[in-house]
Amino acid sequence: MGYDRMFMGMKVEDPGPVVPPGTGVKAADLSRLMDKIDQLIDALGGIGVTPPEQDNMGEEIKTGLAALFAPVHKRGNSVQGPLSVILDTAGRPVVDVWVQSTAVTTFLISGSVDGTYYRLATSVTLAQPGEAHIGYSNAYRYIKVETDPTKLNNADNAIEIVATR
Repeated sequence: MGYDRMFMGMKVEDPGPVVPPGTGVKAADLSRLMDKIDQLIDALGGIGVTPPEQDNMGEEIKTGLAALFAPVHKRGNSVQGPLSVILDTAGRPVVDVWVQSTAVTTFLISGSVDGTYYRLATSVTLAQPGEAHIGYSNAYRYIKVETDPTKLNNADNAIEIVATR
């Protein structure tokens, strides 16, 4: 619609009104916003920020998305003793926990926003030697799974935590 801008070396044509007239967006407000954006872009250009190579942008985006969506995991084993495993989920909201023990054992599952202070979310008790697999929806960045530290544990234990998007 006649208003062209240059952004990171790419010409972008103004698409015109993005909302119907009369919905509260005024041309003067939009103009001031565009001026602020221009000032920010100019400021970034003035401190040595260079745009990525346009030829590699598609690959960079694919690589970044692949890393963002790749599952993360951590596993631990103990021989005749207690066990604790902590996973940094990096914001991945889907968490699976697998536990195994050679004795009757309770596993505590806790979450933390900072990796320092943990809140008990739930527990899993194996009523006999064996294993269990549980899936959770999670909002905590850090997940800790451990054998109950208040109970004597002379069993062989294993814990695996996996998080994904």
